[in-house]
Amino acid sequence: PLVLQDAEQRFAVHPVLDLVAAPNPAQGRAELFEALYGQLLLSGNAYLEAVGAGAGLPLELHVLRSDRMSVVPGADGWPVAY
Repeated sequence: PLVLQDAEQRFAVHPVLDLVAAPNPAQGRAELFEALYGQLLLSGNAYLEAVGAGAGLPLELHVLRSDRMSVVPGADGWPVAY
């Protein structure tokens, strides 16, 4: 089971749990994690894109292919984007 908790309590109901249970129209929780772990095992990296409207909670989660990602370095050398 997936557990969501903070320092004080464990949440049985939370919007993040709902999002992970149905991350996008094409995948359920198991398929999302299978794709995410697959990317992690194949390339050593795994990326999720959170899709939504505005600054609120994302509406969908999508696994991105690690081999198509690149780091955009900032002036100080730290990543500013992927």
